[in-house]
Amino acid sequence: MKCPVCGKEMTAGMLQSARAVYFADENYEHLLFRPNEHMALLTRDNFTGPTGTAWRCADCKKVVVDYTDIPQSNLKSLF
Repeated sequence: MKCPVCGKEMTAGMLQSARAVYFADENYEHLLFRPNEHMALLTRDNFTGPTGTAWRCADCKKVVVDYTDIPQSNLKSLF
């Protein structure tokens, strides 16, 4: 995949985290928040293994994430 910023080839990989990873369009200052329709779930709770395809540009320090296979219906059932 080409970097959308500089056009160089990106390195393919995956997101790894002991917990689910979200994109939010605002800052939630609380440690525990309730996911809502303004958020995107980028990985499942992946303590047992990585989920979430991603590409990294080492030059621009940007990451592109494909969360197509992550069911967004899980957002409301996580908490």
